[in-house]
Amino acid sequence: MPRTSGNPALSSRLRRRILRARKTGREREFELMLALRPARPAIVAEGDSWFAYPPPNLAGIDNRSNVINWLTRSTKLNLLQLSSNGDEAVQMLTGPAKHRLLSVLQRFPVDFLLFSGGGNDIVGRHDFDFLLRDGREIQSHDCKDYLHSARLERRLSLVEMAYADLIDYCGEYSRNPGIRVVTHCYDYALPGPRGAVFVGGLLRPGTGRSWMHPALLEKHIPAHHHAPIARYLIDSLAARLLQLEQQHPERLSVVDTRGQVPPTEWINEIHPDRQGFGRISQLVLRKLRTLDARV
Repeated sequence: MPRTSGNPALSSRLRRRILRARKTGREREFELMLALRPARPAIVAEGDSWFAYPPPNLAGIDNRSNVINWLTRSTKLNLLQLSSNGDEAVQMLTGPAKHRLLSVLQRFPVDFLLFSGGGNDIVGRHDFDFLLRDGREIQSHDCKDYLHSARLERRLSLVEMAYADLIDYCGEYSRNPGIRVVTHCYDYALPGPRGAVFVGGLLRPGTGRSWMHPALLEKHIPAHHHAPIARYLIDSLAARLLQLEQQHPERLSVVDTRGQVPPTEWINEIHPDRQGFGRISQLVLRKLRTLDARV
């Protein structure tokens, strides 16, 4: 077992806290969790805001504002949280983020890598608008005609290659050769004016600029095409991920989360509310339990 501290009092307090915890953002605490609770599955979560969205700025709020919060409240895990709002799949698998993730996988016997990536690559700022054509030049009943098909194909290919690298990284560098990547397909975003502002790490709902809606307006795309465009993008991303799963069934599990969150359970354009994230987390939890009876 790792040494907790030379101070017996500190060691005792730390031990009690670790035994109560189900997730941490500190590698040292994750190491202690694995040592003190070896029967629980070891999980690393890397991803975007679907794994890291902050709670609303209200006192006493039940913090189930993202998939990981729900999971760690629903079952007993040893989970290291690396996720961060706004991260793109390509970004997470390059540079310092990649090196930290691979260092963690080499150091610890991780059973599952929960990965949430690809959404910001297609609907983020300076991404979504880049994929849209000027609607004044188009007269079409097909939402796909309002997208730059070549740009979208390149962007989806970049995301797919990032996931392919992730699969190979796990096979090449993981201390646990049986590690499995578990990811999801997001859900059908609802373009609209509701955005979000973050204050002190908390969320102020319904404030700030939204992500997709302003770009759709600036590109003069008819309103009746807004939701179909978002749906088409999510389906296109899901198709790439599901194809990768077929190619690497031993390493990648994709939870098809599309069509799960009703329109009334979105806090803004691209993030479900507490109940919506709960629906997604239950699907992820069900998948984990089919893969590991300890979950």
